[in-house]
Amino acid sequence: MYQVKVNTDVYLPIRFYDTVTNAPTTGVLYTTISMELEYSDGTTANVTILSPSWTEIVVGAFAGSGNYTYKLGFAQNNKVGRLRYAVSNSSPATTAVYSGVIDVVANLVSDVLTSKNVNYLGVFNSTTGPTGVVLKLTDTNGNPMTGTVSSPTITVSQPGGSVGTLTPTLTEITTGAASGKGLYQCSALTGGSIGPFTFVLTSSSISTYYGEYFCVTNFDTSSLIGTPTGGNLTSMLNTLIGTPVTNVSGDIAAVKSDTGSILTDVTGIQSVLGTPAFLHTIAGDITTIRTSVGSNLGTNVSSIITLIGTPTVGATLALSDTALYNRIGAPAGASVSADIAAVKTDTSSLIVVSVGKWTIFKTGPDANRLILYELDGVTVHKKFDLKDDTGAPSTTTVYERDPL
Repeated sequence: MYQVKVNTDVYLPIRFYDTVTNAPTTGVLYTTISMELEYSDGTTANVTILSPSWTEIVVGAFAGSGNYTYKLGFAQNNKVGRLRYAVSNSSPATTAVYSGVIDVVANLVSDVLTSKNVNYLGVFNSTTGPTGVVLKLTDTNGNPMTGTVSSPTITVSQPGGSVGTLTPTLTEITTGAASGKGLYQCSALTGGSIGPFTFVLTSSSISTYYGEYFCVTNFDTSSLIGTPTGGNLTSMLNTLIGTPVTNVSGDIAAVKSDTGSILTDVTGIQSVLGTPAFLHTIAGDITTIRTSVGSNLGTNVSSIITLIGTPTVGATLALSDTALYNRIGAPAGASVSADIAAVKTDTSSLIVVSVGKWTIFKTGPDANRLILYELDGVTVHKKFDLKDDTGAPSTTTVYERDPL
């Protein structure tokens, strides 16, 4: 499979041989040929075989080899992608069907670079062609043209034939430094297909102007993304993000400043709850409470008995005593002491999360992970996998953390 350029004539190689004798089939006439094309988008087309386009190759080593070429016109070589062709011969009936494939590629702008005598306008939308382009015109003496151009006519063509004749509107640019320089703004030329275009501008009052331009597939972004239903994109963005207090950058800076005060707030909480655990902490306070309760339990039991009545099982309190049990409720763990120990563990973990060291790793065995450390700054407390909004590992746009 070889490559050819879209919208250009291409010569398709074909070879016929007899399926009975396995010998090359020579002397095949174009009137007996049928050809069908299949494009990469799945569409098909029949080709009307023309005499000038069908040629048997009979020179040199090709003589008697059953080799032919068919010149496929640019009008049918008009879709980029794989192009498969099948060719059959009605006489003799034993001639095998030939099938071939070519790869149709887009023309490069460099293919239509102009000579020094031709003006290249550039690349334009294939839907409309060039609009409002500026041409530099000279009068019949070679001087910059000024004033009205008499009855201008433009003939536009592509490879393979003329596209048509246009009557353009030429408006002289007479403002600023462009005044008197022969510069004219030309109304729309033509588009409608992709590829190179050439044009000739003629008038009795100017020297003939030769130009070229190139059209590509529609690159109008509005046709690609559609017209916004809520108005223009600017108003839609304003609706989505709201009106900034100052501007978006300023608001982000303000958020950064506000979040920076979180550490100050944590420090205030510490002053209320106590010093970190390895000095005097909430855990230490709980120990003090437990000690006080233990030393005064005997005295306080009398008061409890007065409130809830004499235990039904005897002169001492027991966990099975219904009245006492109903007063204090069932422990979440094995006992009230176990619950207090759990509180100590949870509050210690809270301090680690609030003021302890943490690190996000981008590389290494812990890449894309957040690691929290104990208050010594060395012992690992907990690890989390960090993910973005699609669930992929990330350290820049984190939407989720999963504990390990």
